[in-house]
Amino acid sequence: VTPLRLDAQTAPKSRMRPGTRQAPESTLALRHTRTCTDPTVRAWNEDRCAGLEARTCEGDACSYHHFGNCSGLLMGEGRFLTAAHCVNGLTGERAAGSAVLAAGREGPLRLTLGSIYSGKKDFDHHWVAVDDVAVGREPLDLAVALIDDGGLSPFESAPLPAIGGQVFVLSYPRLEGRGSLAPDSVRPSGTLVASFGRLADANTTGAPLCNVDGMQEHWALAAACPVAEITLDGQQSWTGPISYRPALFTYDSVNGASGAPVFDTDGRLVAVNFTLASAVNPQDRFSADARMVATPAVTALEWVRGVMRRHED
Repeated sequence: VTPLRLDAQTAPKSRMRPGTRQAPESTLALRHTRTCTDPTVRAWNEDRCAGLEARTCEGDACSYHHFGNCSGLLMGEGRFLTAAHCVNGLTGERAAGSAVLAAGREGPLRLTLGSIYSGKKDFDHHWVAVDDVAVGREPLDLAVALIDDGGLSPFESAPLPAIGGQVFVLSYPRLEGRGSLAPDSVRPSGTLVASFGRLADANTTGAPLCNVDGMQEHWALAAACPVAEITLDGQQSWTGPISYRPALFTYDSVNGASGAPVFDTDGRLVAVNFTLASAVNPQDRFSADARMVATPAVTALEWVRGVMRRHED
């Protein structure tokens, strides 16, 4: 089973043109060496490499055009399934410059995105879905994009396994800078990785994942998830729901793995990964206490069917 990667122009952090970011020259040079030197790796990172090579610098401060990546699954019937935050603001120039990468015989195929539907209307407030809550809608960190998949049949799915049941996730994480890994073992950005774990909490009560105090490391399942605007370290932030009815797992997950398919031991889709709750920055090291958060396939497919009905109408 090969998941798909979404390469997307990232949202601007300021009034710079979409996708423009800033970083030290030393950081970008190392990133370029690890990602763009090997031809096979570079083939999966052409957009990212082009942005790095066109960087402009003043001293050690550089501006460059950044492409992020998420993971996802071609679920059949012309549909690409991923996480909602992966397509946040993906319209116009950003949508046209983004694509789904699929494995081909002579390297990655670039598949153009069609119509994109998101399970969250507004999640710019530290992932809290303020507008969804205001109209009584349950936000889901899911997205589906129409795409030419060559006529694939629907992907087989299954309910969550029993608590403790084994699962695995296939994704394209960004592992640069993982402090616990030796430099020569750090996989280049956008390289396919498998991670194994178990179902830790099926969330049978259907509680939402909440930002309880503005801090990501304190995200938790909670029966009540009030929305409030708060100030955190002098910055505006929010408490409130991030996504409804998720389950918790123990596999490893970092940036880039958002939207990745989670499979049971029979290779059936059981969930869609979208974030994690951890007191440790996952980009630094894996924590056994971390819980990876994913939408059960039953919930995800029910939502997709509703989206497709509205699309066809």
